[in-house]
Amino acid sequence: MENIYGQGFRLQECWELTDESIGTILTETAGDLLAYNVLYLPEDWLFYVGDAIFFQIISHEQEATLRLSESQYAEFTRLGVPHKHGPAPWSALPGSPFRTNPDR
Repeated sequence: MENIYGQGFRLQECWELTDESIGTILTETAGDLLAYNVLYLPEDWLFYVGDAIFFQIISHEQEATLRLSESQYAEFTRLGVPHKHGPAPWSALPGSPFRTNPDR
């Protein structure tokens, strides 16, 4: 839920990742997930696995955060994508994912 026009929160369209939706996203961004068009594209892409953030893209900062298991990271390193460990200061994400039960 987000509303960039400052009129409170409202539901926003979301895509479930499938081969078709991945193709649509890449077409809409001209193949660049860091594309920045705040009035047309999401400013900050969030990709979830279950209810946890897996991939967060902050387009105008030209950076992204991936949360990978050790085996996923081993595969990722084979791609040769320059990267560094640890959360980016702008992400507001903790260094390790965690989930706690809310206090009641």
